[in-house]
Amino acid sequence: MPKHAGLATVALALSSALGLASCGEHVVVVDLVNLSTETSSLAAYYRIDTDSYHASALRSGQFQVSSPVFGIRPPVSRDGTLAVQVFAYKNNLPCALNKGSTEAKLSTAGKINATAVLDVIPFAPCKANDAPVNYPTEAQVWAGTASNVWIVGKDAAVLHWDGTLFHNVVLPDSVAGTPKAPWKAVHGDSQGNTWIAGDGDSVVRIDAGGNPTRLALDFGSLSRLPVTWTGVYAESGTAYLSGTTDSDAQGYIGVYTAATGKVTVNQVDKAPINLSGNSYGLYAVDCASLTDCWYVGERSLVIHYTGGTNYGLVGIKNDATCGAPPSDISLRGVYAHSTLSSVKMVGTGNAGGGTGRFIAHNGTCFFANDKDQSSNFTPGTLLAISGRRPDDLIVTGKDAIYRWRASGAALLNGYDKGTWQSSAALPGGFFATQASQILYSDLAP
Repeated sequence: MPKHAGLATVALALSSALGLASCGEHVVVVDLVNLSTETSSLAAYYRIDTDSYHASALRSGQFQVSSPVFGIRPPVSRDGTLAVQVFAYKNNLPCALNKGSTEAKLSTAGKINATAVLDVIPFAPCKANDAPVNYPTEAQVWAGTASNVWIVGKDAAVLHWDGTLFHNVVLPDSVAGTPKAPWKAVHGDSQGNTWIAGDGDSVVRIDAGGNPTRLALDFGSLSRLPVTWTGVYAESGTAYLSGTTDSDAQGYIGVYTAATGKVTVNQVDKAPINLSGNSYGLYAVDCASLTDCWYVGERSLVIHYTGGTNYGLVGIKNDATCGAPPSDISLRGVYAHSTLSSVKMVGTGNAGGGTGRFIAHNGTCFFANDKDQSSNFTPGTLLAISGRRPDDLIVTGKDAIYRWRASGAALLNGYDKGTWQSSAALPGGFFATQASQILYSDLAP
C-alpha cells in the first residue's frame, strides 16, 4: 500500500490517515501518474470552488516515488468542487519537474479518489511562474539559498519561496503604505530578516517570524522630499540604503541601526557625508562588510564607505590606460569585495541612453569597458550584477544576460529577450527577473 502523510493548513489539510474518515468527512485521495524519480518534494495548491488557494508540501520520505499518492481532508460537511494543482520539485528549487491538476466532487462523505496525470517539464532553465499565486510585476529578486528566495515588486507585492512552496506575503496598509509602494530592492540578512525598500520613503523589515514593520525615517534638518530607495544591504541589525528623489534627482544614503530604531536619512552633499557638488541619484549599494560599502549612481558617481562618517569619491576612467575620465555613465549595479580589484560595477553610457558598461579595477584604476569578451557591444542598458565569487558574476540588462569571469563578460545564449532587471546568484545557478517572470538557470562550473 502507498504511504500516506501530510501537513496541516488552516482550512484544508493533507491527510495522514486517509483510510479513516469520520461521519460527514470527505477524504480526497490523489494518485499521481508520471512522477519523476528525481522528485524530492511535492507541492499541492488546492481550493473548494472559488475560495482562496491553500497549500501544503510533502518532502522526500513522506511519499513513495514508485507509488505516489497523497490525501486532502476538506472541512467537515463542506460540499463543492475541490480543485488541486500539483508540482514536483528537486533540490529545493522552484523549477517543477512535473505539474498536473485534478478535481473531485465533494458530494458524498468518505473516501473520494482522484488522479492527476503529470506533465514532464524541462528542469533548467525554468520559468518559475506556474503556481496559483500572485507573482510581482516589475520584480526584484534576492536569494540567500535555494530555499529562501524573495521576490518583490509593484503594488507592494511580496512573494517568498521556502524550498517547497510559494507564499504571497500580504502587508497591511499601515506597512505597505497608501497608495501601495512599488518595491525597488530586497535583501536578506543572516539573522533571518528581510529588508524591502521602494518609493515614497518606504522601508520595511520582515523579521524571521514573518512579522513586518514599516521603519520610521529621520530626515534631521533636511527638507523632507519623498525618497525612492533603490538599493538595500543589511546584516547584523544594520541596513544601508541607496536612494534618489524624483523632484531634483539628489542622492541619498539611509542608515538603519538597532540602536536608533529608525532610518537616518543623509543627503550626499551635506553633513555627515559632505561630498559637495556630487549629489546625484544613487541606484545601488553592496557591502563586503558593514565598514566596506559601495554606492553607485548617476553621472559616474561612486562612493566608498569605510566606517564611521568616512565616505569618499572614487573615480572611473574611460579605458584600461587610466587616462581621461568617462563620459556620463549611469551606474546601476555594484558587486562589493574586500579586495579592490574584485569590486565590479555595471551601467550604461550617455546618461542611460547608450550601450552597457562593465566597470572593473586593473590594479591602478576603475575603468569602463563597453564590449563583452567577444568584442561585441551590449544590446542596451546593464541593470544588475550578483555573484558568490568575484570571478564568477551574473550581469543582467536589456535583452541580455552575461556571465562575467576572469576572461571577461560572456553573453549567455538561449534566454528570452526583454529587460532582465534583477538577478541573484547561487552556487551553481542564478535567478533573474523580467516583468513578472522568474527565471532560474543552472550554470556549468
